[in-house]
Amino acid sequence: MKQKFTLLLLAISLSINVFAQTDKKEITNTFNAYKTTLDNLQLEKSMDFIYPKLYELIPKEQIVAAFKKTFSDTNLKIKFNNIKLKSISEIISFNKVKYALISYSYSMSFTFSEDYSIEEFYTIYQQKYGKNNVQKNDKTRTINIKMDKMFYAINDPKYGDFWRFLEKNESQMKLLEMLIPKEIIEKL
Repeated sequence: MKQKFTLLLLAISLSINVFAQTDKKEITNTFNAYKTTLDNLQLEKSMDFIYPKLYELIPKEQIVAAFKKTFSDTNLKIKFNNIKLKSISEIISFNKVKYALISYSYSMSFTFSEDYSIEEFYTIYQQKYGKNNVQKNDKTRTINIKMDKMFYAINDPKYGDFWRFLEKNESQMKLLEMLIPKEIIEKL
């Protein structure tokens, strides 16, 4: 009897591990697809990878319009570089929704026209992101910022069987608490 119970526990443990590995692979594949939209500056398409519950609070069209306005400024060229997935936490299920926390890094380059004061932006970015994370090239009028960020990866059956992302941003914790259960925020 004890041997059967041990085998049952082993089987359950192995099946849980297989599902976790499948989820992590799906998160990785979805992150890579999201990365491709950013690499190609397909900003509207990239919104498909954001947790749709956010759009119940802030209309998707409003977010897309803000991105388009920023990226259509002819005096400023923005580019995403070196987007890399670094790690994926354990997968946690809560009320039929699966959650994980992913860590990733990237850099953004901002190339400014003569209409902008590059020095002013350089100072602001150094204060916000740290002096070691911000480099300036006066010749090309470019500022490059290296960033480490975190996303919640969320697979909510209400929105289809698809992993989506929501940035973990301490300055927007009140918004996150409207979108993600407090129990999950505390665990991840």
